[in-house]
Amino acid sequence: MPVNGFDPDEIQEQLYQCEERYKAFMLVSFDRIYRISADWSQLEMLNGQDLFPTASDSLANWINRFIHYDDLDNVVETISKGILEKIAIELDFRGIKKDSTSSWYHARIVPITNNKGEIIEWMGTCSEITESKETEHQLMSRENRDADLLDSSTVGTIILDYKRREGLLSHFWINRLGLKDSNGRDVFEDPFRIVHPEDRKRVETFWSESVRDKKAKFSDEYRIKTVDAGYIWILLQVSLIYDPAGQPLVAYGVYIDIHDRKLVEEALRISEVKLRSLFNSIREGFAIVRPIYDKTGQPCDVSFIEANQVCEQLLAQTNLKGKLLSEIVKNFKKEWLLPYDQVLRTGAPQRVEERSHRRRRWFSVHVSRVAEAGIHQYALVINDITERKNKELLQSYILELSQRIRWLSDGESIQDIVTKMLVKYLQVDRVSYTDYGTGVTLVNNEINDSTKIYEETSNYSVLPEEMEVLLAGEEMVFPAVEGCREVPEEIISHLASKNIMASITMPIYREEELAASLSVQHSSPRQWSPQEVWLVRKTAELSWLAIERERNKQALQESEKKANALVRELEKANQDKNRFISVMSHELRNPLAAIAAGFQVMAAAQNAEQAEKAKEIVLRQVNQLSKLVDDLLDMQRISKNKIKLGKENVHLNKLLIDVVKDMQGEFENKNIKTRVEIPAESVVIHADPVRIIQCIGNLLHNACKFSPREGMVQLYLKKEGDQAVISVQDNGTGINPQILSDLFQPFVQAGAPSGYQNEGGLGLGLSIVKNLVKMHGGTITAYSGGLGQGASFSVRLPVAASKYEADNSKETDMVPAHLKVLV
Repeated sequence: MPVNGFDPDEIQEQLYQCEERYKAFMLVSFDRIYRISADWSQLEMLNGQDLFPTASDSLANWINRFIHYDDLDNVVETISKGILEKIAIELDFRGIKKDSTSSWYHARIVPITNNKGEIIEWMGTCSEITESKETEHQLMSRENRDADLLDSSTVGTIILDYKRREGLLSHFWINRLGLKDSNGRDVFEDPFRIVHPEDRKRVETFWSESVRDKKAKFSDEYRIKTVDAGYIWILLQVSLIYDPAGQPLVAYGVYIDIHDRKLVEEALRISEVKLRSLFNSIREGFAIVRPIYDKTGQPCDVSFIEANQVCEQLLAQTNLKGKLLSEIVKNFKKEWLLPYDQVLRTGAPQRVEERSHRRRRWFSVHVSRVAEAGIHQYALVINDITERKNKELLQSYILELSQRIRWLSDGESIQDIVTKMLVKYLQVDRVSYTDYGTGVTLVNNEINDSTKIYEETSNYSVLPEEMEVLLAGEEMVFPAVEGCREVPEEIISHLASKNIMASITMPIYREEELAASLSVQHSSPRQWSPQEVWLVRKTAELSWLAIERERNKQALQESEKKANALVRELEKANQDKNRFISVMSHELRNPLAAIAAGFQVMAAAQNAEQAEKAKEIVLRQVNQLSKLVDDLLDMQRISKNKIKLGKENVHLNKLLIDVVKDMQGEFENKNIKTRVEIPAESVVIHADPVRIIQCIGNLLHNACKFSPREGMVQLYLKKEGDQAVISVQDNGTGINPQILSDLFQPFVQAGAPSGYQNEGGLGLGLSIVKNLVKMHGGTITAYSGGLGQGASFSVRLPVAASKYEADNSKETDMVPAHLKVLV
């Protein structure tokens, strides 16, 4: 019950609460808490031991040993002033730790008095503020540094008593926040009134949710309004004590001024935003990568540390950070990393050009080492140089194509080179070149080993729908055959049956007609670039111009050959004409002179015998003239194809014997012996007997004419398969080897060496024989060992078919079974 107006239980309860508050404060506080005797001779540690002396140390010795020499005078002076004036002592100083390192500390010491106003002890807190001091040193100018260190304590306390609904702030923060006229209830009822309006709702929500969730400890960062600096950032760390019912009793909080840190963070954030904005605004791809090494110390991969948006777009990736190069590059090879590793080892930057075959893109990569000691990283600046490389490759391709097809002499070789180059350059599965004039399609496929295939155009089927497009002169460019609404279904099915998923077909027109087409085909969908379409178009134009050039060249060469042959024929005809005139004048003059002489002899003849001899001379010369005229008429008929053969069943056995008998007089005049060999088997040909007699008689006449007196002429007949072979041989003047090949030409004579008589003639006989034999489907050949070596002529004629073999038996009975005649 109350005593003298005081309730002992209530007092006991208040003492208990004060003790609990005291314990809670020491638990929540990050500071070191201590008690100092009234005379400053002893110090007792209440929370924390690392800065305080042992029991054997006096406070004076501890101060001299712990306080940094440069701060000792100031600390002693401040403490002395507080003792004399009995006021709170607050100071910053550097202290020497047990490990001999030094740190900055903030100390606050408050005198505790009795009801008489006498100091009975001192209570103090001490917190390490090295980080804060270092920040202050970086931000404050040298001139104001010492002064600011004394006034910028960043640690304060707040206690909220939920039962009494009162709040208590530390003296430093009361002054700094301008709350000198506020009482504890004001602080409790509205502890957030000093919070920045933008942060207040969030802070209130966070605080109430933490209390609702019965959190024992929580912390938050927000802005509060100060008298000296406006709104500043603070870190509030709170420890809450709840009653058994779970209701909050007391909240103990510690304020830490983190405004400088926040400013630095904000500056870093802004700097990072600016850097990132700049990072992503540059047109080049940029990345920082770190090499990864295997157990042997060789680079085996790289990891992306940073990459801007352009870099990710160039590499067709998202979120490159942390990815490995082997994850994004198909068929990755460790050897690719050697140039990059060389940059790390030497520090010399390099520029390399890389090609993505899958994406058909070219990249220029500038590699440089990150200039920071101990960091194994390098920077990549990546540019898409596909357009430039394509132009270079296009120029190189066109130049190589022009050079390679320049010296080719036929269209197929040009088409072969063109298709092979397109397969290799465009990396396609198949290229075909169709020549609609020749009806042949040349196909090359297999990128690494081109295989040339010739197909008839009929085999390389083209749908009417495709031909309709080509005939219209339109190019067919299909990036993806399937699903293309612009392509007729028939064409889609046709191409799909050949495993063609993408194609380019260029028609080649000449004189408004479709001459050829060049087609590039791929087995998977492919987005053809304008440069690739242009390349196929240009290749078609250049190659066909080359083919036309070679064909025109060949045509010109053929024309020149024909013209030269015609010139030679004209020259020969002119020579033949001159030779004919010369020979004809000679051959006519001699008989005419003999005839004139014969008539003169006849006129002056003294008797009938002289007149008869003259008459024989005239008749013989008349016959010679008649033969000359007959030969000329035969040559004219042959040249104009006016000779008509009266073919019938002819038995060569009998015919040859008759011809020899008819020629016997000529042979006897020169005492020439004849040898005739006829087989027992009947040799039948289907021929004109008159012309065959003319041919054999001409050969026998020449043999007699060019044989010496008492020479030998031989005639043979034999059957070789389906050929009848007639041979005429002599041992006469022989044939000059130089004229052997031209022997059957008109007006050519074999000539006779000295000592042999040349009986003249126009030189038409052998030409007539050759043409007549040819008209019968046969051939004639001549052979001579040279002048004076005689000559041999062989005539080959086809034997008669079975329907002509039956003949009059009387004719065969007139010929002996096997005849050898020597006359």
